[in-house]
Amino acid sequence: MSLRSDFGIRVILPNDVDGPLSTRDGVVYDLGVMSGAVGVGRCIALLVNVGGIKPDLSGLAGLVVDNVTLTPKADMVAQLRPYAGLLADRIRDLDSGSAAFTMRPSTGLAVHYFVSFLAPVLEALRARRTVVVVEPDRPGQPHCTIVQVSGRLAVCLPESPERATRGAWLSLARRLQLKRVQLRVGPEREDGAPRKYEMWIDPAGALYDAPAAVVSAMESVRRVVVDSTGQDRLPAQTHALHNFRRMLWNLGNEPEQAWMQDRLDILNWNELEHRATGS
Repeated sequence: MSLRSDFGIRVILPNDVDGPLSTRDGVVYDLGVMSGAVGVGRCIALLVNVGGIKPDLSGLAGLVVDNVTLTPKADMVAQLRPYAGLLADRIRDLDSGSAAFTMRPSTGLAVHYFVSFLAPVLEALRARRTVVVVEPDRPGQPHCTIVQVSGRLAVCLPESPERATRGAWLSLARRLQLKRVQLRVGPEREDGAPRKYEMWIDPAGALYDAPAAVVSAMESVRRVVVDSTGQDRLPAQTHALHNFRRMLWNLGNEPEQAWMQDRLDILNWNELEHRATGS
């Protein structure tokens, strides 16, 4: 369940408290699982008639704590209804905050893709617009040319797991008249050889990449959620896809990376379809 959720809410009742200083182990475990999956800043501890957070939970820095006082034996639904709107506002506020680095596989894959691919490519585009591009005429006989590129890179992500196939991307690339290219940036390696980055280019010189790490992010769900049904797996894979996209957006919008905002686009395939059809 935690792999397909954006937020976690743990209701803490008076019988969840062991004395004035501690909370039942099960409550601490639940909050730990949630904070590891979605980030502690996206977890809400809802204290009902408890009075305040217990010292053994105070170590969860960033945990959102809300207190609610209810009248016992009264209509609980009616009493909680006014709080539901406030809770929805709180969740929207959390969603608009900065990225939460969690233990999700999709988070690690997004960070690795950003550090090892996006950052060095965008840095090279910022330093100089003209890069060496290798356009293979056929395997084993590359034809090297120097081309002018636009200085922008579009990361292309499928909007749903069902569509995330190589065949679907190749079909879209053909409609956009994209050509497979290899950018050589450098020399940056110790041996003086340039670094090589595989991507796509359109007739106007705009660069595109469809990261294979997205497929890996969704594949990680199948490996983690063992023996799951398609009904369980699809929402988790959808969440992994959205988390991958959200992490890339947050990494590219960190204050120290502000210069990237003029060079990086994160697009879904539907947006590219509109480009291909001119609509």
